Amino acid sequence: MVVAARTLLTGRTQWVAVTSAAPDTVARDEMQVMLVTRTQAEVIVHPRIDATPKGTGDLFCATLIGHWLNGADLSEAASQACRHVIRALRHTQRARCAELLLPMADNLNDHRTTESESIGRFTYRIFPCKQPLPI
Repeated sequence: MVVAARTLLTGRTQWVAVTSAAPDTVARDEMQVMLVTRTQAEVIVHPRIDATPKGTGDLFCATLIGHWLNGADLSEAASQACRHVIRALRHTQRARCAELLLPMADNLNDHRTTESESIGRFTYRIFPCKQPLPI
């Protein structure tokens, strides 16, 4: 997997994050994310949540990039992204919903944010498709 990921490190690409990496190499209740640079590879192991909504990869990427742009190193940004996706999956699973639910979305209505679901400096907004995004 490291060799394959490094083939993507061309031009200005300095790192690759591989989600659901090498599923046959971890326990059934775990998943892993692999961060690959030209000089190292790091694996983050996290719990597997039995929920399969669409959008988890997008959420992971957005959260990783958000933390990274806010000054976290790549490893910490990826770890935070994993934690955020797990919180969203647990929230989705508890709600028995087929669509990915962000914990903050429900908490905006009832103002009962718990410590484990607090996201910190991130604000997520959902815009209708026909409305242009704000600049």
